[in-house]
Amino acid sequence: MLQWANLCNAFLVEFQWNASGKLPKADDYLKNAIITSGVPLVLTHLFFLMGQNIANQSMDSKKEEVQLPNIIFLVAEILRLWDDLGCAQDENQNGYDGSYVECYLRENEGSSYQSAREHVMKLISKLWKLLNKECLSPCPFSAPFLEACVNAAKMVSLMYNYEDKHGLGLLQHHMKSLTCDHETI
Repeated sequence: MLQWANLCNAFLVEFQWNASGKLPKADDYLKNAIITSGVPLVLTHLFFLMGQNIANQSMDSKKEEVQLPNIIFLVAEILRLWDDLGCAQDENQNGYDGSYVECYLRENEGSSYQSAREHVMKLISKLWKLLNKECLSPCPFSAPFLEACVNAAKMVSLMYNYEDKHGLGLLQHHMKSLTCDHETI
């Protein structure tokens, strides 16, 4: 499947950046990181597992790539940006952490870490507006698939809600609320 090849190629690009010690431009990083997030691969599989078809797309063997719905890339970008907001702090990495925040800071000398985080939050907000627009516009994809994509994007902000103690306290709280007596939470 082409999405597996895209993922492996994107990992090779990251390896080349890391091996060379050269940090890419923020936009180049993000374009590649959307693929390495794994979201396009997972949502492509989900698309077919949900019984979707691509009747309006030609599966001619001469075509190298079937165009994926934009909604998949919007969800992937939301995930990547949320992850990059907390990855350097949460993963306790030394040096290059491969995050959009780091690329942005190097590209925008004089910017503070806080201003970079605010920039990322604005990007995420913009992406949510585009995702909502995509879901409300006529499209060939089923409502259950669109709902699954939106739910995946919603889960991202919950999974990557880093607190001062660099834990996933909100996610833990929600998980406990599903499994415990509500009065003891």
